[in-house]
Formats: sequence, C-alpha cells, structure tokens
Amino acid sequence: MRRSGVTRLRTISNAFIQSQALYTAARLRVADALADGPLPNNELAQQLGAHPERLYRVLRMLAVLGVFQEAEPGVWANNELSELLRQQGEETSMRDMVMHMGDETYKGFTTLSDSVLASHPSGIAFYDYSRGLDFWSWLNLPQHKEQQAYFDRAMKAASASGMPAILQEFDWSPWAAGTVADVGGGVGHVLAALLQRHQGMRGILLDRAPVIKAAQQAWQQEYVDLAPRVQLLPGSFFEAVPPADAYFLKSILHDWSDEQSSRILRAIRRSAPAGARLLLCEVAVPDELAQVQTWVASMDMVMMGMAGGKERTVTEWRQLLASSGFALERVVPLSSGYSMIVAAPAAADE
Repeated sequence: MRRSGVTRLRTISNAFIQSQALYTAARLRVADALADGPLPNNELAQQLGAHPERLYRVLRMLAVLGVFQEAEPGVWANNELSELLRQQGEETSMRDMVMHMGDETYKGFTTLSDSVLASHPSGIAFYDYSRGLDFWSWLNLPQHKEQQAYFDRAMKAASASGMPAILQEFDWSPWAAGTVADVGGGVGHVLAALLQRHQGMRGILLDRAPVIKAAQQAWQQEYVDLAPRVQLLPGSFFEAVPPADAYFLKSILHDWSDEQSSRILRAIRRSAPAGARLLLCEVAVPDELAQVQTWVASMDMVMMGMAGGKERTVTEWRQLLASSGFALERVVPLSSGYSMIVAAPAAADE
C-alpha cells in the first residue's frame, strides 16, 4: 500500500509536466505538421524550428500518455488523440483549450497555495499573476489579443460540443413561440441554433458592447435568415436585462461569486414577467463526494483560482436562487455532464 501510495502521489505531483508537454505540442502545432502523414523526428524538428533531441523527449512523454505515436523508431505520427489538436476547425479542435489552460491558467495557478490563505487580499490566485486585474479585464488588454483569440475559439468549441445535448435533451417546446433571452451568450451560436429549430421563437442576445459588435457581423453573415427574429443588445447583465419568456444562461454564473451571481439573478428577476423561467446550463456538483468526477472538481478549482467563481452543488444552487428571488423547479442532467437548472420567479412573500 505504501509503495502504491508513493507512486500515486508522485504521479499527481508530476501532472503539471504532462500538461505542459501537451501545451508545448499545441503551441508548436505538431499535430498540424503531421497532418499529411508520419515524419522523421529530425525533419519534424526542422519544420517546427525545434531542437531535435528535446522535441523527441517531449513527444515521447506524450506518446507514453497516448497522445501521438511513434510509427517506427524516430518517426512520429498522429493518432486519435493528437488529431484533436489539429487546427482543422474552431468547433472541433482542442488546441485552443490546451493553449488557454497551458498558458495564462497555468501561470495564474502558481500562487494557488498563497490564495488559499485567509490573509490573501482577494483569494484569487490569478490576481497575483495579473497584478490585480480580473481575468476578463486582463484578457481585454491590447497586448493579450492572441490569448483572447484562442480563449474565444476554445469557448466556441466547448459550446459546439455541448450544443446537441442542450438542443435535443431538454424540452424547449414551452418557449417555441416565445422570446428567449440569451444572457451573456457571446455572438449567439446557441441562440441561433434554437431559432433554427423553433421557427416561431424570437431571441434577445445580451452581452458586452464589444461582443455584440462581433455578434452583429456573425448574424449578418452566418445567420442572415434568422436575424429578423433576434435583438442584439449591448449591456451589462449586472445592471439590467430585458423582459423575456425565458432567460438562458450557459456557463455564466460559475464565473462569479455568490454575491456577484446574485446581482445577475436579481437583475433578471426585476424584469421577469409572470410565468417566465430561468434556464441555467451549468454543472450541478453531486452533494455526495464519492460521486464528484475529477473534471468537475478541476473545473471548480479553475473557477476559484482564475475568477473567484465556483461550481455549485444542487443544494448551493437552490440556496443561491432562493436568495435572489427564484425557486428551483427541477434539474435536468445532460449527457455532456452539464445540467439544465430550471427556476421560476418566487412569489414576493417566499
């Protein structure tokens, strides 16, 4: 038991080496270089501008983990996992997510142990790296355009991968002829998919002014046939949200603390007409520790370390909603690992 325990702890403590090897391969675009077939290590290194021996050792590390394969001694090839790193389309590549996690997220987590202390001024590790800027402000700095680009693409890819479950596994029929407000919905890919499936539905897309500016271009080019049924609205979801029959928020509240999330929910509650519903696509962490998956616990750490947000249990969702003027009605698990959390405006005396 002791020997296996030592091995397990060693593996956990070395995990950052594995993720940084993956980040290195993504940054160098190794998978793209191997798209047309296997290449000898030296030829691959020359093409990438890499040192042959050091490149070989990085790829050997990844091959041990099942990413890339050595087709024959000294010759590298893609495999099923490394193919996912190819920049073959924004909605299919994992490269941008690996870049985001391996760059600013990794660097931001170097002071996690300090941020856990009660004496830490913010409790957010990323603030130490960003010199006090929250993640969104840091990302919008002119010198971080590259990071913003791959973060945006990573979020688009994540949204695309989870979209089938949202569209097909949740019943949208109550709002098929109503108005759905996509709050913080980016350029509106999910909203567009909903309008495409429900011809009588109308939409409102609310996000920050720079995001809505990009959304206008997307709706004029990609979704021109749907554009007459959508209102693109710049604004802050902390301040005001327009009236709608349903308010859809996908992976929004996990970015924020309970206090900040309550501000968003209260802004929605003030505008919500009678009969409206709040539809949150979020992780619902099991209350039983034994049922919590590793990726869920890891995502909760990312939210804590990068933004001061959190992944919430069903009990925590119920409490947050109740404190913000909503009553939890039901939680609908999706095959993506997320859930649709449905809530109704609570009566004034509740």
